[in-house]
Amino acid sequence: MGRNPKAEVLFDVELVRDAQGQLIDLKIERHKNRTEWAEQANGCYILRTNLTEENPAALWKAYMHLVQAEKAFRMEKSDLGMRPVFHQTEKRVQSHIFVCFLALAMYKCLELWMVKSGLGASPAKLLEEFREIRSMDVILPVKDRHPVRLRLVAKPDDHIRVLLQKLGLKVPNRPKNVENVVENLAH
Repeated sequence: MGRNPKAEVLFDVELVRDAQGQLIDLKIERHKNRTEWAEQANGCYILRTNLTEENPAALWKAYMHLVQAEKAFRMEKSDLGMRPVFHQTEKRVQSHIFVCFLALAMYKCLELWMVKSGLGASPAKLLEEFREIRSMDVILPVKDRHPVRLRLVAKPDDHIRVLLQKLGLKVPNRPKNVENVVENLAH
């Protein structure tokens, strides 16, 4: 039953046991009204709304915006590695919503960029591919100065290079001097 949730709602199943706890019967009751509805729906995706808009295309567009907003909250937890925090103040709630909005905006921009570049419309898949790009910082000590920090980016594999090329992005091919922002702010 748990593996077939759509069929599960159409039936009531009861295991009957005797006084010793042994199974002696299986009772299955079919819900005729739910079965009729399932047959009428015939696999259709049905939405119910309190919106008064009569144009189905406008309703669908509004629904898709809601789906994307929910996707931003899920993305915040998974792709961005952030978890919800127990917000104590209105300011923290507003900040959380703002971060979610920024995540959605960036995700949507990447999706549109991908479509324009002929790479489909799955930013999650692209970001998964780009996780293969590796970089590291090499810190070189310098006498009488702060150490020099050089960022190196590994040469990407061919399939990643093709994706980057389609998007018009170039991976740096030589070390970049990276200033330590935290130290600069401390002065």
